[in-house]
Amino acid sequence: FRLRVLPLPGLLSSAAIIFVAGCFGSVIDSVLGDTLQAKYLSDESGTLTEKPFSGEKENALARGFRFVTNDVVNLLSSALAAVLGFFCALFLAALR
Repeated sequence: FRLRVLPLPGLLSSAAIIFVAGCFGSVIDSVLGDTLQAKYLSDESGTLTEKPFSGEKENALARGFRFVTNDVVNLLSSALAAVLGFFCALFLAALR
């Protein structure tokens, strides 16, 4: 088994794809977190929280979807960033 080193142009294009996909994933994470993630109104503090319970008392859902937790948002944004990176790599490969 030999480790093959990419030539400099290939390495730079790979780095650019990773950078763009990472930035895209970060933006998507923020958008999904703000629009779809469940936010609850805490009775104790009167503020919005991601936690469905304060102590043993259930917090009221203020916005978002109950099943969309921070873990779901992270999974979706990572998956979408990976898909974008894949299609960018396909696009660059088709240009060569």
